[in-house]
Amino acid sequence: MPVRPSLQEIRWLSSAAKSPAQFRSFLRRSFRGEPLAVGLSVSSGFVHSGLIYIHTSTVVLTGSQPFHELHLRVHQPVLIPRPETEEWAIRLSELLVPSKLALSRPLSILDLGTGTGCIPLLLCHVWRPKGQVRAHGIDINPAAVELANENGAACGLSPDTFKAVQGNFLAPNFPGNLPENIAPPFDIVTSNPPYIPLDEYRELPASVARYEDRGALLGGPTGLEFYRAIARLTAKKGFLSPGAVVALEIGYNQADAVRNIMHASGFNTQVWVDAWGKERTIIARRFVRVG
Repeated sequence: MPVRPSLQEIRWLSSAAKSPAQFRSFLRRSFRGEPLAVGLSVSSGFVHSGLIYIHTSTVVLTGSQPFHELHLRVHQPVLIPRPETEEWAIRLSELLVPSKLALSRPLSILDLGTGTGCIPLLLCHVWRPKGQVRAHGIDINPAAVELANENGAACGLSPDTFKAVQGNFLAPNFPGNLPENIAPPFDIVTSNPPYIPLDEYRELPASVARYEDRGALLGGPTGLEFYRAIARLTAKKGFLSPGAVVALEIGYNQADAVRNIMHASGFNTQVWVDAWGKERTIIARRFVRVG
């Protein structure tokens, strides 16, 4: 059955289109069920920095997506940044400020499953004026790596500040197979990994399953495969600097399971609740042993 866009969404598409022909193309694609881009539409969603977001977004008809103060390029098959990710990334940027950490070197950020690069690019954008930052994004998808590096350049970041590279952080030898300049210890590790369980993936709306990259959504049979890998990785001796922070986006019902995974690997955790009242982010730090 065709999907009818709302009047407000039609207005947004009209404002985004560069010509009447493009507007008609947007309408045809929307009626076929392609999801609308996020950013200027008014719908049930989340408001931040004067932008109003529809809660669902996937393939972007206009090719760009606002993310805090950034406008990121987006295209298939790379996962489109979500407002819930933006919210916790902003919160993380406010929690940690490089100039207050008294580091004698640039703050080192590692983003696992970087996609568009949205999380480290936001952190670099906010923190760069306040201290030296060096961020790396890892993704198994070469299209994501290329897109993240394009976004970094468009955000005015040099490769010395942000660089995405192809890699598989599920591999046993990770990060030993990465370039020499991407090496522990890391001060901040972030990830919005695939976390949808297989049963839930099969029930996703066609507007999501048809247009989003399966590999960026499916987190294995239980949705927890990537969290177990991240826990093993970050628990390795020397991988994190003293006082390092691990920030992980989670699915709506995964907080207890992911906390248990991180606790078993030697981390204290706290859960951040998002603007919709969902447990959305796990913040983890290594246990501090006394004596």
